[in-house]
Amino acid sequence: MTELNETQIPQNLPDEYNILVITDIHFGGENKEKNGARNERAFLKLISEIPEAEKPEFCICLGDVAEHGLDSEFRDFVSDIVKPLEDMGIKTYNVIGNHDLYNSGWASYQKHLNPGTSFYHFKTQNFSWYFLDSASCSLGNSQLTKLRRKMESDDAPKLVFMHVPLYADGLFYFTMQNSAERNQIISVFNKHNVKAVVDGHTHIQS
Repeated sequence: MTELNETQIPQNLPDEYNILVITDIHFGGENKEKNGARNERAFLKLISEIPEAEKPEFCICLGDVAEHGLDSEFRDFVSDIVKPLEDMGIKTYNVIGNHDLYNSGWASYQKHLNPGTSFYHFKTQNFSWYFLDSASCSLGNSQLTKLRRKMESDDAPKLVFMHVPLYADGLFYFTMQNSAERNQIISVFNKHNVKAVVDGHTHIQS
């Protein structure tokens, strides 16, 4: 687990603040007839019109920014969404998704997306923020062991962000498939003051 340093994490946060969460952007997916044209301009216009007092302090993207894992798709995400948000003072932290791994996309994810890793943590005044790699529908023993050890030594309330969900309201195909591992993860979260788990992948709000 990578620990982000002070230069990498949100600074000077107020007591109450908003964050922006986006997911499953799928650059390259617009080439599929069923998806239609992209509409980043309207999205960015909505964000720009948020009153200053309510503007998100930072953004979290929950993965699948690339449809095919191609370097060009990651670059389009950065130029069309990440940089315009940064121009508004909103930095983006990323989670890796299953589509991001297609066609050896891991190298491009590392190269282009902040913070260049898929398993990391940072701490703000009131919360610990955990970003997990569930892109293969599993955390795996090594990641789960490291996560458990870290959470055991961390008394702060925790927020967890991942791509593939533990639960998807009956859509079992879209969840982590190993029920034993899923139960272990839920147990760790339950024991160590996890307040929310936020995930993507299903393309359904719930």
